[in-house]
Amino acid sequence: MSTGTDHTLTRDDTAEQAQERAFQALAAILESLGTGRHRLSCAAQMTAGEFTVQDATAEARHTAQGMRLTGSPCELSALYGALTAGLEAARCSVAY
Repeated sequence: MSTGTDHTLTRDDTAEQAQERAFQALAAILESLGTGRHRLSCAAQMTAGEFTVQDATAEARHTAQGMRLTGSPCELSALYGALTAGLEAARCSVAY
């Protein structure tokens, strides 16, 4: 009989962690690219095995509150979704 805590991740836990890693990855990429207009692309294998490719054009600039990103909400959401799905499927982490 085990008295330890069950550390099994649920699908929701894994997705939430992937979302956080995707956010950190995008922030690090934009910080590295700096101010200007950038075209970002992400190809990812989804958890069910199919592939997706998403592109977004974004304008990045520094403000007193930090990096400000403007662009198409649909494009940016699709790119974030693809990056999240890829990180969720890969169960990898982002270092910067």
